[in-house]
Amino acid sequence: MRMIARRGFTLVELLVVIAIIGILIALLLPAVQAAREAARRSQCVNNGKQIGLALHNYHDTFKCFPSGVINCGFRPKTEYAGGVKNTPGWALILPFIEQQPLYDKLDFRFAFGEGYGSSNTAADVVAPSINAPHLTTRIDLFECPSARNKGVFKPYTTTYAAYLTVPGGSYRTNWFFSSGSFSENSAPFQNNISAVNQGMFGTQQGCTMAQITDGTSNSFAVGEALYDVPGCCGGLHWGPFALFGNYTHLFGLVGANNTRPITYAASHKMNYTINTTLQWPSYTSCRTAGVFSSDHPGGVNMVFGDGSVRFIAETLDYLTLCRLAFIHDAEPVEVP
Repeated sequence: MRMIARRGFTLVELLVVIAIIGILIALLLPAVQAAREAARRSQCVNNGKQIGLALHNYHDTFKCFPSGVINCGFRPKTEYAGGVKNTPGWALILPFIEQQPLYDKLDFRFAFGEGYGSSNTAADVVAPSINAPHLTTRIDLFECPSARNKGVFKPYTTTYAAYLTVPGGSYRTNWFFSSGSFSENSAPFQNNISAVNQGMFGTQQGCTMAQITDGTSNSFAVGEALYDVPGCCGGLHWGPFALFGNYTHLFGLVGANNTRPITYAASHKMNYTINTTLQWPSYTSCRTAGVFSSDHPGGVNMVFGDGSVRFIAETLDYLTLCRLAFIHDAEPVEVP
């Protein structure tokens, strides 16, 4: 009886097959990663739309948009009564994002954190421990699925008392209120109402629809925020945070001069371009606190005053960025 010899794979053939499989995997992985990022970006857009809707519902109820922050601890006590509250605008819209139970637990007579500064001291803070147990609540709507710091919890610390000490800690989030060229340490919104470089939100007050004379579809409302450089430029305490409001926590800035037509300095463009990683000359390789930024390739999702969400490229001309960030600069522009 004749035996039939069976021929196996040679080593060369095996290596060729492995190489082909490796090439196919290498070709497939970017497509898979791109599909995952597309899904994450879609979820981020949906979160933005929900925030935009909540802001409009708030405006329908109170005839103005919410304050970006109420009683920021960096502002003088003479501007408000009752002590340092550090109450964030995000807490004000909780009933409009299906967070009524959390809203009902908060006592707005008392501070949302221990942060203070300017002419205030720790003694001016009014019982932040009352709201502290509820400030550890994580709210998915305020996060971006693509963000590297999504869900990062910042524990209690006294090291940065002037910036962030929330008894119990707080979660990082990924959205900023658009405030033009004004920070939480600026004078109240109404004091700057004639400024060319004013955004939709400010301290103590938000704008009304009527004050957005450039048009709601041409003006930023909120935008993505990503500050995550631990140990760099105060990365331990700079925002964004959702349920605590103090300096560098809540506002997205676009720096420019208060002039018409709009002008800006080289330092403005260097420090406030979307996704910039430079800050003031004494810092390098840092992502600027207060700058719109994200982990989406090439730009950020921005919510406009009309509630729409559009992706804004980091390569956008800086003057156009200024025109979109300011609500009554008299230089309306179409969104690219």
